[in-house]
Amino acid sequence: MEDNSKDLSERIWRAFSSMKLGLALLGIIALVSGIGTVVPQLEQAPEKAKQLGQIWQWMGITHLYNTVWFRLLLGLLCINLIVCSIQRLKGIYLRTFKLKPPTTLEQVPLKIRLTLKGESTQLRESVQTVLKQKGYRFSLSNQSDYWSFIAIKRRLGNWGSLITHLSFVVLVIGALLGSLFGFKGYFMEGAGTTFPIQEIQLSKGKVSETFDVRINSAEDRFLPNGERDNWYTDMSILENGQEVSRQTLSVNHPFKYHGITFYQANFANGASFTVDMKGEKIFSCLT
Repeated sequence: MEDNSKDLSERIWRAFSSMKLGLALLGIIALVSGIGTVVPQLEQAPEKAKQLGQIWQWMGITHLYNTVWFRLLLGLLCINLIVCSIQRLKGIYLRTFKLKPPTTLEQVPLKIRLTLKGESTQLRESVQTVLKQKGYRFSLSNQSDYWSFIAIKRRLGNWGSLITHLSFVVLVIGALLGSLFGFKGYFMEGAGTTFPIQEIQLSKGKVSETFDVRINSAEDRFLPNGERDNWYTDMSILENGQEVSRQTLSVNHPFKYHGITFYQANFANGASFTVDMKGEKIFSCLT
């Protein structure tokens, strides 16, 4: 029974340490992300997404990035990267800190072999001097009938791929935690409007905060040559009617407040007006 369990765990480990599995998962995730780019998503275009058939919504095509199976793909990719990183860790460590001079000629790859003529001691000193001048760390092994060496440069570069893989894992874990415990919503309001954060149209999650959002101004700015500069929105956060934070946000320059990030995603022309109904003035905004 123990042997069967050990064999099963080894097979699972080998499967997740496979580069082919990682490439396959990356391909599937890229394909799914491409579909999510073409098909309207509830998070970015809720009205268009709702116009699609029920079967598409049931399959999760209109909210791909929040589906269980997409999260499962990301989780499997993370496991694959972690297992591959663990498997390569020992080799990277040895190549960085424990490299030793070769003991036989067969250990030297053919592509870096070079024949030099001269007296052994003089050649050794010349090689050592030249390599040290070029920034290599030189390690020498002297034997009775031969000498060998190894020269290392930029050895910390061995850790680059490992750090890249682990950084991707951290990003994916952060995205998964955000999708599980965070919220995402959308609102389109004009300048001069104030509304509770609870009233935004949510695509996932739940809002527990109770502050208000005020749109002070909005601008579609152009450069002197006629090219669009950016969309700008001057926005304030109100707590109990008092302004506690204010910032102008634009595309790629979000506004963050107490862990909530506001992004400029769209811009549309609109009009605001005041209606006097039986002595009561009502402010309204059209976009």
